[in-house]
Amino acid sequence: VFTAAHCLVYPSLLVSAVAGLHNVGGTSGSQSRSVSKQTQHSKYGGDVGPYDIGIIALSKAFDFNDKIQPVALPASGVIHSGSATLYGWGSTSTTSTASMPKLLQTVTKPIIEYSACEAHLGGAGASPLADTNICTGPLTGGISACSGDSGVP
Repeated sequence: VFTAAHCLVYPSLLVSAVAGLHNVGGTSGSQSRSVSKQTQHSKYGGDVGPYDIGIIALSKAFDFNDKIQPVALPASGVIHSGSATLYGWGSTSTTSTASMPKLLQTVTKPIIEYSACEAHLGGAGASPLADTNICTGPLTGGISACSGDSGVP
């Protein structure tokens, strides 16, 4: 299982992975697995930043079905264009007070060219982006990832 490295903060014995869960209040169609090992990228330097990726090894593989499928990854070196879909349980609030959903949320956003995103976010100062980041738009704001969405596809 791929996740964000900054999410790998608890010992494996205290963590489980769940697939197929779409409603926090239910378990119908979901599968749970214990975690046997967690690994952060060797170049990860902490916090949200470059190489913020980790791998979780499961005690047993998930059984794929119509509700549980692997994420399709591009070939190495391929820069994806078009759109990207984010899934998450993060806050849906537009204020500083978090509002956590009971249902899995999803949004599809256009992928923005790295140079355009870097120019927009860098402004007069240093850009917070690394070449390992993916940038989605629009750059003027709107629905996006929020607190609680870390580690999701």
